[in-house]
Amino acid sequence: MVPGSGPRHAVAEDGLLYVVHELDNTLTTYTLPPLTAPSAKFRFRKRQCRGTSSTEPDVPPTTDAPTPTSTSVPEAPAPTTTTVTDEPIPSSTDSPAPPEPSTAPSSTPELLSSVSIVPEDGPSGSAWGGGELVITPKSAGEPRFLYASNRNVGTTDERGDPIAVASVDASGNLEIVHEAFTGLQHVRGMALSPDGKYLIAAGMNSNDVAIFERQDDGDLKVLDRYSGQGSQQLASFAWL
Repeated sequence: MVPGSGPRHAVAEDGLLYVVHELDNTLTTYTLPPLTAPSAKFRFRKRQCRGTSSTEPDVPPTTDAPTPTSTSVPEAPAPTTTTVTDEPIPSSTDSPAPPEPSTAPSSTPELLSSVSIVPEDGPSGSAWGGGELVITPKSAGEPRFLYASNRNVGTTDERGDPIAVASVDASGNLEIVHEAFTGLQHVRGMALSPDGKYLIAAGMNSNDVAIFERQDDGDLKVLDRYSGQGSQQLASFAWL
């Protein structure tokens, strides 16, 4: 990520990584790098399990084995080889690590798109911090939208904190299409319903909750508000 951007929440889908940043207040799309070989290499060694030692407990003889009939035969020495098991252990200097692949896949994400989630008409003295990030579910032929909550930690806006609405295409290109002011203060947590039709959000500082209906163009229309028992300091939701 861009140094100092403060990545906070991310959504991964179809080889793309969408990230909302709380310090520079941007919404970005990155390529999702392929998995690489683990950096810690392992080797295997044989662990010998000694059959007889002074520290092992005595094992009583079984009753299904025949009892020896003569004591004149001297006791045979303990076997010098026993069963072994393979156990992975970290590599050490006494054994070379496996060679690195000749062409390791890149682990650096590529920035594809970046947009600001700061509203253009915020009050003087506003200070913003990106919060939650959600994406609408896939539906055939329907446009996709990302919703990024924004926390105004400066001058309070009587319209409440906004939720930035960004359209996104199959290539990950982003465009801010709406700034939906919520009437909530310090919007941190929010969640889409499983069908993507509704969005619920809470104001951490105003101690209230609002439910919105998503419109065809991605905008949010408030349906109901609640402020009372159980609405204080909410940070996350689960749709049932």
